[in-house]
Parts: sequence; C-alpha cells; structure tokens
Amino acid sequence: MVGRVGFKLWARRVTNLALLGLLLCILTPTGSALAQERLLSIDALYDPETRIDFSGAPASGLAWISDTHYLQSTRDPDAQRTGLMTVEAATGETEPLFDAAKMESAIAAFPGITAGEAQRLASRRSYTMNRARTATVLTIAGDLYHYEFGADRAKRLTFSPGDEEEVSFSPDGATVAFVRSHNLYVVDLESGRERALTTDGSAELLNGKLDWVYQEEIYGRANYRGYWWSPDSSRIAFLQLNEEPVPEFTVIDHLPYRLGVETWAYPKAGDPNPTVKLGVVTVAGGTPTWIDTDEYAPIQFLIVGVDWTPDSRQVVYQVQDREQTWLDLKLGDAGTGKSSTLFRETTAAWVNVNGGPVWLSDGSFLWLSERSGWKHIYHYAADGALIRQVTDGPWEVRTLHGVAADAADAADKGGGWIYFSGTERSHIGGDVYRVKLDGSRLMLLSTAAGTHQANFNPSFTHYIDTWSDVTTPPQVRLHRA
Repeated sequence: MVGRVGFKLWARRVTNLALLGLLLCILTPTGSALAQERLLSIDALYDPETRIDFSGAPASGLAWISDTHYLQSTRDPDAQRTGLMTVEAATGETEPLFDAAKMESAIAAFPGITAGEAQRLASRRSYTMNRARTATVLTIAGDLYHYEFGADRAKRLTFSPGDEEEVSFSPDGATVAFVRSHNLYVVDLESGRERALTTDGSAELLNGKLDWVYQEEIYGRANYRGYWWSPDSSRIAFLQLNEEPVPEFTVIDHLPYRLGVETWAYPKAGDPNPTVKLGVVTVAGGTPTWIDTDEYAPIQFLIVGVDWTPDSRQVVYQVQDREQTWLDLKLGDAGTGKSSTLFRETTAAWVNVNGGPVWLSDGSFLWLSERSGWKHIYHYAADGALIRQVTDGPWEVRTLHGVAADAADAADKGGGWIYFSGTERSHIGGDVYRVKLDGSRLMLLSTAAGTHQANFNPSFTHYIDTWSDVTTPPQVRLHRA
C-alpha cells in the first residue's frame, strides 16, 4: 500500500515537471533572444500593478452609455480607485465614471461598515446601475443601499431580514425590484416605501426567480432572474414556478474540507418539470393578472421567453413543448390575461430559442427563424402575418443587433438598415453586415477575415468590433456603421 502511494507521488512529480518543462519551452526565447530572458516571478504573475498580461486580453467591460460615450473596465491603479471609466468614442479621452472617494466616504458613514469594505465597494469593476448610469444599488450586509454617483451620502432601502436577490432598476430609474424569500418586491427610491407584489412564495413556489431547470436549461446558466419590467415602468411580468412535482436529487458538496450533503429539486430524464405560470402585476400592487395558458397541458409546456410590446400593454412570450419540436409566439393582455397566438414554429428535430421580436415603430417586427435550415431574418406584421424573408442563402444570421433609426419609416428606397452578424463570407468565421428592410443591398462591413464581435451604440452610427483570427489575438477597434 505504501509502495502504491509512493508511486503515485512520484508519478505526480514527474507529471508536474513535464508540465513545467512545457511551460518553459513556451515562455523561453530562442536564438539571439536568449540574452533577454528574465526570471518569471510571483509579482509578474499576480501583482495588480506590475503583473504581465500574458493572455493578451483586449479591453473588457465595454458598454455603450450614449451614442458618443462607452464604459470600459480598467485595472489602472491611478484611476481614482474606480474600476470603471467613461470613454469618449471620437477622441478616446477617459475619465472615471464617478468619484470613488465620495462613494467610499458615503458608504463608510453607515454604522458597522468597515473602511476596508467601503473601499472595496467603491473600487469594483461592475455595478447594478440605472439605465442612465447615474446611480447604483449596493448590497451591504444583506440589505440594499442606493447611491447616486457623485453624491455625499447613500440611502438605505431595505431593513428586513433575508437576502434581497435579482435586483434591478425600473427603466425610468425611479423604482428598484428584487426577490426576497421567494416573493417579488419593489421599493420606491424617492419615498423609500417597500411593497410586496406577491405574498404566496415558498421553497416550492418561486415568484420572480428561476429554479434549476429554467436557469440551467432555458434562460442561461447563472441567470436566475424570472421577471421583466414593462417599458413604461408601471408593470412587471414574472414567472411563478411550482417545484412540487419535481423529484429531489441528493448531491455531495466536495468543496469544503468536510464533505456536505445537498438536496435539489432536479428532474432526471422522464421526471416532471416544475409547472409554470406567467403573471403580470402593477408596481402599485394588487392581485396579479395571470396570462391564460389553459390550452397547454400543465406539465408538458415551457415558457422559454418573455418580453413586452413597446406600448407596455401586452406581454410577448414564447411557449414550447418539452421535446422542443414547436414554439408558439404569443401575446398576453397585461390587463385581462387574454392570450392569442401570432404563429407557430415547427421542425422535425427541435426549435431553438433565438430571442424575442425586434419591434419597429409601425408595430411590425423582425424575427429570427431556422425554418429553412439556416437561421435568417423575417419581417412580420403586428398580427403575425409574414411580410417577407429579409435574408436568405446557405449561411446563417448569428446575431440580430437591431435597426438604424427606424427601418419601417425610412424614406430611402428599401427601408432602413438592419445590422446583424453572420456567416455569409465564412461558415467558421463571423462578420458584421447590414441589409435593407426589403432584403436588398446586403453589405459586408467587416473587412478582415476572421471572427468579429460587434457592439453597436444606441443609434447604430458606430460599433466596437472585437476581431481575431487563427494567428492574431483579439484586437478591439471602433468603427463607423
């Protein structure tokens, strides 16, 4: 037995030495460059101010905040300790998004908050912010605090036991929503008044927060938010998930030194999924309106997408069977719950969820579909009648970025420009294109071959492009659209 253990340790040491040798072969220059060798130190790997960026990672955390400025994450130690900078796109000039010293002072003024914690909160590289990027909500010791950038004080929003989860601002920035103890809440920022929008939540009845199945398999791993603000900030649509039919599954937590046992509601193949309801509730409170889904068998359908029409009157939602061989695009009246079907996608294999409708000002919308065997853009009337297929061919549209100005009302021939990423030039690459609403004048915008990831400003006049190819690490450039 001792011999086996000794052999394992020896084998592990040999393996580690082999990996170290491989690393040195990669990092060590050859030929005339040998004189430039230097010792690889811990500081070169990990020191926040002097470490070497061996990954060649490009600029990160880029997000447009207006047509002319975008946000960028930074590790610059001289950037007043904030991790976020605003960049003027035309000139490249940068400045801190906010005064980190003021935020730190405002947070430290609350009892029980240490100076170290205040400094940490004021130097983060990401925040839950309002749409205008003028304020944030911070979670401190299990409660929520509102801070306006540049202000001298923060405001405490919640005082109740229990964690506040899935926090978000309303589109108008006046209200904050969150989930606590499986119920959906809002708090008014001006008055500080908190209001419960649901009251029946429990460990088996989840309001506004997704369970394991819905976050892992449908809405995306680690995305637990199960509610959606209306554009006018007056209502919230939310999913209510009932875990009662789902069998429990026991797993071992291997992370701690002493192993722990956890139990999850987890359906294996053939087991029942959670049942789901789609509700709408006003921010002022009251009884939720439940969208009518009675045409579907309770255990066998999934709600795989939720959104709103631009006028905030109807919830746009997508329903699939468990095998995902069809998908219904539906409208639910936010006031009455009455539901109607715009159309159904079907396939002999399965139907992917490709996002929701992109609405135009005349009430029509753009839709991504793989019905031809390739994912392309389709233009639909408000009542679900197909107007035309916009793109076509043996290639796919990978991302529909949006429409410039208003494609439906554009005066120039063919309608306005639709911007998208796709594979028309290369099936293993990815390029940026634009095309007219009527399908004419398809134009390749990205010139270099390779993979492009585009990030457009709100009016689609400029985009940030992250490009790489098989021999070039990622590079970031700003382009006119």
